[in-house]
Amino acid sequence: MVTELTTQECERLHVCETTIKNGLSTFREVGEALLEIREGRLYKQDFRTFEAYCQERWEFGRVQAHRLIVASRTAKGMD
Repeated sequence: MVTELTTQECERLHVCETTIKNGLSTFREVGEALLEIREGRLYKQDFRTFEAYCQERWEFGRVQAHRLIVASRTAKGMD
């Protein structure tokens, strides 16, 4: 069953979809940046490990960083 949206609902849908589109681009960039930092050991000046860097700088652990990296690679493959 298909139901037509009101004008207000259409406007909200557009706003939400724009947010999703922008967010998809951003999370790809975040994952790619984390990968570069991890692989290049760009954290080493201030942190002993990538995990410490993620936790202290961004308040998330290595597992979340890995998820973002994998998700960005997956999304990149969908292009």
